[in-house]
Amino acid sequence: MGFYSKARQFYDRFFELNPTAHSQYRARYASTFLAQRNYQQAFIHITMALAETEDNPDFWFISAHARRGLGQLPEALQDLNTALLLAPERMDLLGNQALWFYEAGNDDAAGKIAQQMLTMNPQSQLALWVQSLLAQRQNKPAQVRQLRQRIVQINAGSFIGRVAAESLK
Repeated sequence: MGFYSKARQFYDRFFELNPTAHSQYRARYASTFLAQRNYQQAFIHITMALAETEDNPDFWFISAHARRGLGQLPEALQDLNTALLLAPERMDLLGNQALWFYEAGNDDAAGKIAQQMLTMNPQSQLALWVQSLLAQRQNKPAQVRQLRQRIVQINAGSFIGRVAAESLK
């Protein structure tokens, strides 16, 4: 984590010398704050980057993470939706959206997104995991087990595969 603090010092100096630097540098700077869970500063700097470049889905994704960290889940979901409008095929964005809807208790939306992900990639372990979480919430243990076994069959060595295998014990 100390490396992020050092990186921020370099960014501070960089912005002193280049006050009109491209927004990508401001977004990278915001990411250093995000990595240290300083959501307020991350949000300030990603907002500055978005003021210059509104069509970058990664910037909106960083903004969504910062807002989520600030406890602003509805706004975070709006920012994530904007990122998805710019890059509808990005599975990482869809996966986060499904998980955040699940977290918010919006099971219908989470389930629809998980199904959309499976349509795009039938081997999506994350989509299957979201489905298993939904089945668990609905008290369907047989379906949970089936989904998690399928996750393990796809790739037992991935993070989700290892978590699913552990949950089957």
